[in-house]
Amino acid sequence: MNETLLEKYVRLIEYYKLNKIIINIRSHPEYQAHHVVPECFQKIKFEHKHDITKYLEKLYDVNETVVVPNRVHFELHILLAKMYPERSQEWFKMSFALQWFQGKRNERCDITSEEYEQIRLINSVARSCVKVSDETRKNVSLALHRPEVIAKRKATFERPEIIAKISGANNWHAKSVVQYTNDGVFIERFGSIKEASDKTNTLGDKISQVCRGLRLSTNNFVWRFGSEYLSNENLNILPAHERKRLQHKKQGISLSLTIKNRKQNKT
Repeated sequence: MNETLLEKYVRLIEYYKLNKIIINIRSHPEYQAHHVVPECFQKIKFEHKHDITKYLEKLYDVNETVVVPNRVHFELHILLAKMYPERSQEWFKMSFALQWFQGKRNERCDITSEEYEQIRLINSVARSCVKVSDETRKNVSLALHRPEVIAKRKATFERPEIIAKISGANNWHAKSVVQYTNDGVFIERFGSIKEASDKTNTLGDKISQVCRGLRLSTNNFVWRFGSEYLSNENLNILPAHERKRLQHKKQGISLSLTIKNRKQNKT
């Protein structure tokens, strides 16, 4: 039994029990309700339960919850995953429960890259302990490739509400982009490169290259990332020949030398 981690876990629970937060969680996404004794532990038979679980069930009611900030909720789950010995039933359940904090919840909990890597490591260790037979793998593969399953998956992703969620401004992974004319006149702002590509009939790769400074323009339009240009004002863009000269200078190549080399190659 890892007493130091258990003591820290109990101390945090007691602190938030004394300083009770009374709010509506649905209207305050920065808070979460944490089950002091995780719900999944109730499915484990008493004789197979670890001493830590039995200790927590003596201290607290099985259905007792405390409202905590998202960051504290993450820390409590890390403590639960670490204080149980490896290969115990509780350890498996808490290791897989950490996946809940990946993705969008990563931002809410202010998880650092080191902590994210820690979650992945705990998950990978837990997965490596689970032995899956070749027969099970084959059955899962066959089930996933059934025509009705493929049709259902395709129909799900073709629903308008799903498309709206994973594309454009609603997709938290996407970067917004701003479209300008070659003279720097503001045209439109798009929620993502994909959305801009579809509406302007321009290749997304070319838009990305312009935003990253690898191209001057594409389809006679200049593009910039929306995070760098928040206002819808016009850009001060240099003439094309000046921009080319600057681009060549950045690459350590003189424009006059390249013209000279071209003439020599022709002769």
